[in-house]
Parts: sequence; structure tokens; C-alpha cells
Amino acid sequence: ALWLFACFPKQKVLPYIIAQFAGAFGGALLAYVLYSSLFTEFETAHHMVRGSVESLQLASIFSTYPAAALNVWQAALVEVVI
Repeated sequence: ALWLFACFPKQKVLPYIIAQFAGAFGGALLAYVLYSSLFTEFETAHHMVRGSVESLQLASIFSTYPAAALNVWQAALVEVVI
């Protein structure tokens, strides 16, 4: 969309997309490194095993998961509003 509607140079589209992905992964890695001791402490306090269903609560800091109470239309509306 940026290339089509904002006169963004075509040759910069792929590097821009790669940079966006690298920035997202770099930010997540930085958050993990800075808070890893707190993650371990939280897992120990709540008797969690990484990779188990119970650990999804902790994993949700890096992404979002659909709420079970929302139907498809409500979830779509949330995505449009956000």
C-alpha cells in the first residue's frame, strides 16, 4: 500500500519489509532477554512447564490469542478497530 499510494520507491519495498520483520524479532528478543529472570520466577511460582498448555499464559506477552468468549464477527470488529 505504501508503494502504491505514497510514491514509495519500488526497489525499497522488500528491504523495508525485511527491516520490519527484523525489528519485530529484535524487539521480542530484547524483551525476552531483559525479562527472562522474571519469566523463570513466574514459571516456578505457578508450577509451569514451558511448552505446556499452562505456559500459554506467559507466552501471551509476545502475541495475542483469540478470546474464547468472542465470536468470529466480534473478533473481526476488534481487528478493524485496532
